[in-house]
Amino acid sequence: MIDEPVLPPAPSPKGFPSFTSGSGYNQENEIWLARKEVEQILGISHPAIVKAIKKGRFKVIETYGNGGRQYRIALSSLPAQAQIKYLQAHPELIQSAMKIALSSEAISWVKGYKQENEIWLARKEIEQILGISQPAIVKAIKKALLSLLKFFKFNRL
Repeated sequence: MIDEPVLPPAPSPKGFPSFTSGSGYNQENEIWLARKEVEQILGISHPAIVKAIKKGRFKVIETYGNGGRQYRIALSSLPAQAQIKYLQAHPELIQSAMKIALSSEAISWVKGYKQENEIWLARKEIEQILGISQPAIVKAIKKALLSLLKFFKFNRL
């Protein structure tokens, strides 16, 4: 039985760093953005993106799609403010973002975002379980907080 020949990986285009298989990080635990998305987030032109890729400023993978070769840029390789801007526009990716190596500033933002939305989800669940509206829940919470304040005011230790 003759083994299938193993083909070497396709060479990266001249001047572009190759971050395809075997580059030392897990491609699955990353959010990959199209070049156009990165242009919009950073507010820079196509030639500027290409220049930054050539200089190795971004983690890049090469893909093939409509129109031929395309490059995907790792979210974790963008500046912190760009990471936050992208995640604000795509909150459905927050959970995935916790698995990648974001900047410390972006991780802090994600944690804060998750905490704020956990409270909101809890209130939504209460609405569904009790069958009451959001204003009624807010009114009950305020009433409970006032009761607690009165209790502590008159029952100091």
